[in-house]
Amino acid sequence: MAKSNVSNTVSMQLDMAREPHYEALDPGALWIYRDASGKLRMTVDGDRTYLDIKVARCFPFDDPDHYIGFLDGLDRVIGVVPEPERMSTESQKTVFDELDHHYFIPTIERITSLREEF
Repeated sequence: MAKSNVSNTVSMQLDMAREPHYEALDPGALWIYRDASGKLRMTVDGDRTYLDIKVARCFPFDDPDHYIGFLDGLDRVIGVVPEPERMSTESQKTVFDELDHHYFIPTIERITSLREEF
């Protein structure tokens, strides 16, 4: 009896470790927003809400806005949105603002002085 309970517990823990994941997320069924504390959240229509998510660009990097990946707070993959332009306007703005912040690369526009030291 105890052995069966142990195997059921292990099985449940493995299922939880694999969860959450979707093959591809339906862009029309997503709502991405910031809560009052500024954390990024995502609600999948009719399923669940993720309280702390991260967004990432996926391959190919020469088409950076085509595939957008979503991770939960433990960096486990939630899923990928293949067509982010199909998300609601508010969700698109939130996601692309976060991507711009995360992938920010400063550009040097002018050098006002240069000094060499040994």
